[in-house]
Amino acid sequence: MEGIQKIRDTINSYERLLEIIEKNADGDNICKLMKKEISALYGLSYTGTCKKLKFLLKYGLLESVNGGISRTEKKVVQDTPLSLLPKVLLLMAKEPEVYDSLKQQAELLSVSMEDVQTAWGFYSYFFGSKYPQEEDLLQSRVIDTYYLIDAKMVEKIENSELITNVLKSKSVSTKYAQREEKNS
Repeated sequence: MEGIQKIRDTINSYERLLEIIEKNADGDNICKLMKKEISALYGLSYTGTCKKLKFLLKYGLLESVNGGISRTEKKVVQDTPLSLLPKVLLLMAKEPEVYDSLKQQAELLSVSMEDVQTAWGFYSYFFGSKYPQEEDLLQSRVIDTYYLIDAKMVEKIENSELITNVLKSKSVSTKYAQREEKNS
């Protein structure tokens, strides 16, 4: 599945950037390379590198320290909106009525609306759609994939048939049908 590879590539690219920072840190664990130098080592455009650095700084994987940047103990998957992807998809399975409300999703997940929006942005990038396709969810492929990436990311599902049954329910099918009509 192409989306699965995009997930792996995205995680690996952030981790590779963190490794560059770490490997080029001084004795105080501060990397004082210019962004242009980081970009050259990373092999991405200056703008692309700056966007990734900004993301890592925003979610606390990097810190600005004494004119440089320092790596923290935080992890790419667990400490960014990537960790919200399976939680959002499970929420859609359990409460399809909040499908169209980022605000309600954020409240139910106890996170910021911006983080939910970022998680959906990742979903769209990985799978080429703003919204999960019903067939992906019904087969539980998307949810299962996240467990393969990091089993501790969300609570373990005791009975995966539960998700399939919820997804097959009339309320979810109706919600997806309404979305499709809206998008037509």
